[in-house]
Amino acid sequence: MNKKILWISFSLLTLIFVLGIFGLVSYKSAKKVIENFEADFKITSQSEYFKNLASMLGKNNIGMFEKKKDGLTFNVLNIYDKDDSDSLLEALKQKDKEKFIQLKDKLQFLNQGNSIRIEKFYTFEDLGSLAKIGLFFTKTNTLESVRKLALFIKARLDIHQNENGADDVFINTISQSVVETYCVHFKNESVISLGELQTFTLIYAEGNIKGSLTDYIAYIIEKSRKKESE
Repeated sequence: MNKKILWISFSLLTLIFVLGIFGLVSYKSAKKVIENFEADFKITSQSEYFKNLASMLGKNNIGMFEKKKDGLTFNVLNIYDKDDSDSLLEALKQKDKEKFIQLKDKLQFLNQGNSIRIEKFYTFEDLGSLAKIGLFFTKTNTLESVRKLALFIKARLDIHQNENGADDVFINTISQSVVETYCVHFKNESVISLGELQTFTLIYAEGNIKGSLTDYIAYIIEKSRKKESE
């Protein structure tokens, strides 16, 4: 009986030790990834392209990821009439397909001259398994909240790609920490349905790099865009 108790105790201690080592390694991996992200963000945010994009996103709260046969683009929607922008957001929020179609045709916001071509949507997939586990348990970091937004957008853009359809994803920054996302499902370029509103909150962790929500959205786009002659 004593041997059995000793064996169980030893097994539990071994398991705790292994889990402790695993947790420590995951935490250190996550910390290193966060440091790399901070360094890369600082470098990326110094470019004129990034600054112009972040400024556009700050002035025009609504943006759209559009997926077509010839690729993925991002557009900052320059809607100068507040009534029109409010009507667009209301149609998306209420999932009013007919109203959305009317507004889409009226606003003609798909200006190809202002479209940013996306080469490969950036979702921080090169983090490594240990770092991802560490980030999952390290909730108070900016990187994980930015990554969740990127993963959601990527998933929605890809969900109908094998069904002759696609989802456009609209983003609306409503504050320095909150962004709304709306999905519109198309098939053969016709609007099929409007999806539920999803809200994401950016975590500003103490000690991390400083940037606004639109800065981090601009970072995702800058890391994703096709680098053509500028």
